[in-house]
Parts: sequence; structure tokens; C-alpha cells
Amino acid sequence: MADIATRAATFYHTVPQDIQVRDQLPSTKHASPTAQHLSRAPSHHTPVNPKIFVGAAIAAIAAGIILVMTSGPSLLEGGAAPGQAPQAPVVHPVEVRVDDIRTVSMSPEGAVLELVVTVTNPNPKSAILSLVKYQVFSGEERVVAGQIGSRAEGMVDASNYYTILSGGSVTLKDTIRLTNAGGAPQFWEALESGSITWRVSGEAFFNLSSMTSGQENDVPFEQVLE
Repeated sequence: MADIATRAATFYHTVPQDIQVRDQLPSTKHASPTAQHLSRAPSHHTPVNPKIFVGAAIAAIAAGIILVMTSGPSLLEGGAAPGQAPQAPVVHPVEVRVDDIRTVSMSPEGAVLELVVTVTNPNPKSAILSLVKYQVFSGEERVVAGQIGSRAEGMVDASNYYTILSGGSVTLKDTIRLTNAGGAPQFWEALESGSITWRVSGEAFFNLSSMTSGQENDVPFEQVLE
């Protein structure tokens, strides 16, 4: 019995090893020499650390944020990119229309008139109108000269200028007082009858940025009212 047990143990330890060795040996019956060489070459593949991709993505996002912050709103609004000279905006002149010169009252001593002017802003951003200067003529004779608003000097008072939104307009009125000194009877007769012809000329001054910075623009105008 001991002899049989000894043989069985020997068979148990030798047969599986023999089978395992045979399973691990490469088959060379049909494989080419190159295939045999490749099958024996050790694998050198190293797995890529996913933290590398995460770090690259974070760096790209940070670079984009820095670019936007340093370029300011000019890059987002289509302005000049960093390192390029900013382009001067195209400024369209405001449109000035004299609507009317109406007679408010008349007396032997004189008359009170009202000048009505409308200014329209065709620019894509708001315009700041500071001053409208005008002269009123009857024929070739100048009747009166005046202005609406004032030029900005020192501290700016908000009541001294007019903000006109893009595509919007503002209507301005000015009171004109005339004194009848006894001369120009034809003028006073035409004024009383309402048959007088007026010619109004002048300039409008505006800015597209602010009253204290940027370039001031002036627009001449002239209109005849019958």
C-alpha cells in the first residue's frame, strides 16, 4: 500500500508539470521565424496616466480665461485684438431739422417767437448733444442769433446736454424775444400777417463717448421755412 501511495504522489506531481510545460511552449510547426521572434518579445506598453489629460484641459481653459480678461470687451465686441492698434469708430453726423418758428405773441413793443428743432442720432450708439447754435434770417437780414445748451467747461451739469439714444431723436425749443424799435416796418407787417419767410442756419455739437473725453463733432445745417 505504501508503494502504491508513493507512485501515485509521484504521478500527481510530475504529470501536471509536464502538461503545463507543454501548454506554455510556443507552437513552431506553422509559425514563421518572425512570428516566433515576436511571440517571444516582451511587452513594453506603459499605460497613460489620465491625470495628464486633465491637467492639459485645465491649462487650456485657464489660458482662454486669461486671454479674455486681458483683451477686455474689445475682443468680445469685435474690437481690436491685443497687440493691434484700436480702430477709430465711424461717426455719422446727427441730423438737424428745423421744424418751425411760430409766433407766440405780438404787441406794439415787439414779439415773442418759439424756435423748434429736432436732432436725430443715426449712430449705433448713444450721442451726447451739447449745443445747437443758430441764426435766424428774414431775407438777407439777420433777425436774431442764439443757442440751445452750452459747451462743456470744467464740471459738467447733466442739465446742460442731451443724450440721444441710437436711432432716437430729441426735440429742442428756444424762446426768441424781439423788440420793435420802430424800424423795418415791412418785416413787422409780414410777421403779423404770417407771410414771412425764415432762413435758419447754425451748427450742432455732439460726442459719441462722453462730455469730458473723446472727440467733439460739429454738424452745420441750414433750412428755409415759408
